[in-house]
Amino acid sequence: MKVRNLIFLCQIAYFLASAPPELAAKDSDDPWVAWHRPVDANAFVTTKGNNHDSVLFVEPELEYPYHLIISHTPQFAHLWRSKKFSWSSSDWELVSDKYKIGNHYEYDDGLKVDGTYYV
Repeated sequence: MKVRNLIFLCQIAYFLASAPPELAAKDSDDPWVAWHRPVDANAFVTTKGNNHDSVLFVEPELEYPYHLIISHTPQFAHLWRSKKFSWSSSDWELVSDKYKIGNHYEYDDGLKVDGTYYV
């Protein structure tokens, strides 16, 4: 049984590796699946722990339209805000360095639905 599974996995790997190039080109033209990394520096600030899994909320109608949550530890995250977007932490204000979301460490996405934020 294990040999059959191995053969099956090898066949799938071969199929995926030998897919026609036009399939890959089609996906790369789709803005929903394209990868965009506008800045090569992945460090927002070096004096406030790590810069892991940041989540950006933008609400143009607020006095501070930009809010950034950066995971720090499973106990706390950092909450930043700014009136204008910038890649530099010196342009942002640290609202809380003990921002409590949950007992997790990795936050990848955020969404606001009917006035409630989901991270």
